[in-house]
Amino acid sequence: MLTLANVGLPMFMVLGPFYVLAFIPIVLIEAGILQRVASLAWKRALVAAIFANLISTIVGVPCVYFALLGLQWTKANGVEFTSSLGVLLRSPWPSPPYAGGEATLVAAAIVLCIPFFLASWIIEWMVLRTWLDDVPKVQVRRGVLFGNALTYAIIAVFWLVILLVHT
Repeated sequence: MLTLANVGLPMFMVLGPFYVLAFIPIVLIEAGILQRVASLAWKRALVAAIFANLISTIVGVPCVYFALLGLQWTKANGVEFTSSLGVLLRSPWPSPPYAGGEATLVAAAIVLCIPFFLASWIIEWMVLRTWLDDVPKVQVRRGVLFGNALTYAIIAVFWLVILLVHT
């Protein structure tokens, strides 16, 4: 029987359950910011945040992940995870041996916050700029940007705390 002990751990499997659990708090935070910045009623902001986050979670995050994975498979050969470039290129699927143990996986989760944030912001803004067509576009863009910036900052801090506690 063939054993694939060094195939690594796809970060999609690590982050997937986390994003499912974080979905409701993320939606509530982003709806609150959208309500304030775009001057929306709470119910409308909440429905908009749910809809936009469903689209960015179901479409955006997997697309970005697999695009990064393709980049990793084509560009990361021979790049060590210990370098900055290695952390960036190997984040979608870190391969053993993990030089820093669990810290390697947490570092990968932190690095993935950046492209996931960018994808979420762009996708949610594209969805809501047409859906909230009666609201000035600049308010929608700011609301989506500030909401995503805050929620991804919270996610990054969460992973940093995990990193500090486990190292």
